[in-house]
Amino acid sequence: MEFIVGYPKGPSLVRDYLAGKEQVADFFGRSFSSLEDFRSKATEVDGRFGRAERELAAQAVLVPPGADETRLEAFVEKGGYMVTTGQQPGLLGGPLYNIYKALTAARLAGVLEERLGKPVIPLFWVSSEDHDWDEANHTEIIGADNKLHRIELEKLHSEANPAIHRIQIGSAAQYRIDEFIQLLPDTDFSSEYIKLILGSFGPKKNPSRWLSFPSPGAVRTFRYFLH
Repeated sequence: MEFIVGYPKGPSLVRDYLAGKEQVADFFGRSFSSLEDFRSKATEVDGRFGRAERELAAQAVLVPPGADETRLEAFVEKGGYMVTTGQQPGLLGGPLYNIYKALTAARLAGVLEERLGKPVIPLFWVSSEDHDWDEANHTEIIGADNKLHRIELEKLHSEANPAIHRIQIGSAAQYRIDEFIQLLPDTDFSSEYIKLILGSFGPKKNPSRWLSFPSPGAVRTFRYFLH
């Protein structure tokens, strides 16, 4: 197993982009590390999205009980922006990079809101119409025994290749959830995590909900949720 601390490795084009070298800037349009490039993007968005367009975007998002609905209202009223990322559903949240994506979007939105002076909301798009069950049906975890374990659900649908949101999980999910929980080490946070897992997964939960963890302050719909 290899642990990479810092930027990932890659071809020279990727390394030069991450280093902010001017000779590759034109290939990417904007730099992720340049505040001025974000200001430029915000100006572009303002030219294409007025109040009506922001109202339509807000209508695609539902605010669950306990969340701050005024954040979405401010997005419309004050001409705010969204930092968007996403991934197809994955069993028990899928690969760890799904969490990294969500955390990065949330952190970037907070920084941009402070610098741009307008509401910026992080949004995670759950691609539930994806058809790749073999990619979505499993996750891997390092258990308390310090070994890598794979948790996988069998496909329980008569169609050859249905959209993930159409797949019914059934009682097989509970066995896999129990298997996953037994692998978790006992920590000060275990009970909270187990409660979160049990609230997000189960026989009656559609796979499209696998990335929509119930959480105070979260805003989400069938395909979208905001932290």
